[in-house]
Amino acid sequence: MERMEHPRGYFVQSLVAGGTDFRGPSKKIREEKGRHLTHLDSYLLADAAANFAVGLISNSQRGQSDSDKSEDPVKKILSGLMAFWAPFLLLHLGGPDTITAFSLEDNQLWPRHLFGLVVQAGAVIYVFFQSLPNDKLMIPTILMFCAGIIKYVERTVALYLASLDTFRDSMLKDQDADPNYDKLMEEYANKREAEISTRIDLTPEPDKETKASDIPPKEGELNHLEVVHYGFYYFETFKGFIVDFTFSFRERDESRDFFYRRTAEDALRVIEVELNFIYRTLYTKLEVVYSWFGSIFRFLAFGSTLVTLGIFHFKTNKDAYDGVEIGITYTLLLGAIVLDVITIFTMIFSDRTSTFIKNLDRPC
Repeated sequence: MERMEHPRGYFVQSLVAGGTDFRGPSKKIREEKGRHLTHLDSYLLADAAANFAVGLISNSQRGQSDSDKSEDPVKKILSGLMAFWAPFLLLHLGGPDTITAFSLEDNQLWPRHLFGLVVQAGAVIYVFFQSLPNDKLMIPTILMFCAGIIKYVERTVALYLASLDTFRDSMLKDQDADPNYDKLMEEYANKREAEISTRIDLTPEPDKETKASDIPPKEGELNHLEVVHYGFYYFETFKGFIVDFTFSFRERDESRDFFYRRTAEDALRVIEVELNFIYRTLYTKLEVVYSWFGSIFRFLAFGSTLVTLGIFHFKTNKDAYDGVEIGITYTLLLGAIVLDVITIFTMIFSDRTSTFIKNLDRPC
């Protein structure tokens, strides 16, 4: 009995660390050393506390035989409650949308997170089966397990997409250029797969592209929506720099012509938005949550958490649990819902959402 009470503190610690880690975007600006270390500690502590709690629960479940649970109904009830709590740790291991990696090297370690997903999901399934028969909380446990798996998969996929090799390959597939360029990139990709040393030499052709753009840049000051549109446009144009790609003469002349026409303030605002998109692509779940599949699964995860709260509040007999256990359960459920709601509003009012609003004056 006493052994099963220990994970409580780690659940609360994981929730607090996850909430602190939600402030990930502040990494974009220069931080004081103390604040930087605080975010790093929160980033590491959230994973460590969740991992330790899952292991502690599975160990406590293993230490109880079926005869112990049948003889002591309290142990059986607590076993079911622990099984219900375990999927929340998967939810926290998925992390907030605002930070998935603390450095580019973290993205390269996506196989480690994939392995962690398999191990932790296996541990949660083990805890669940050890708690059977668990008629009271079986459906809520399954729903939260699905939500936790979705969040953890989101983080793993975000790390995979932001890894430099995957990012480079996606640029090769997404390039929209002339047939000669496509043929060159296809040959480059084939030689790269064959591990043949390859280098691309550019020969200047100034007479081929004398006109920078068919649509001249807007004159005068830019409003916020225009700044976001231009920032996103040039992010899409020059994000290949991250993986050592180059740009065409047309793109060079177009960007130079654009910034020649801008005031210093507007030029810096556009660059700020462009850098913001780069940051969010490499260090957050941006590319996952704004995809169709990501949006659908995010809706399913949020819906599962809401349904779980409804079942626990209206359908579950809570007389068998003490006040602390009920309080922790509500804290876990409401904390997950609050973080999801904050994420939804952050998405609605983000710069990436603004790019879907058509700019009538100058569509990029």
